[in-house]
Amino acid sequence: MAEEEIAMLGMECVLSIGGGEVKNVQDVTVTLSAGEADITTRGNKGWRQTVPTLRECTIEFTMLYLPSDGTFAALHAAFESGDTVDVSVEGISGKFGVTNFSYEQPLEDAVKVNVTLKLAQICE
Repeated sequence: MAEEEIAMLGMECVLSIGGGEVKNVQDVTVTLSAGEADITTRGNKGWRQTVPTLRECTIEFTMLYLPSDGTFAALHAAFESGDTVDVSVEGISGKFGVTNFSYEQPLEDAVKVNVTLKLAQICE
């Protein structure tokens, strides 16, 4: 009898930046989306017809504010310079631009950085 597949837990997922696994990361959101083209005609019997066009990938995550962490430093430097970083997450690999690198300073919690990466070039 085959084993029943068990759902993957977030803590089992891997985010790699610059070829190394990022350990200083908390919640990660990977958004894959596509634009749409309306190809509706009068012959569609009153139904709108849409096809996907250009796809995009955005990765958002939170990490602890640790300037001594190599990944933290690399992401901050890439944001400041406008350079890209090599990223791999769950089957998607490419060069990503850092479009957000912001942090809050809560009175009773650790300082965390919110990072947004957007795909600049897909790697085959």
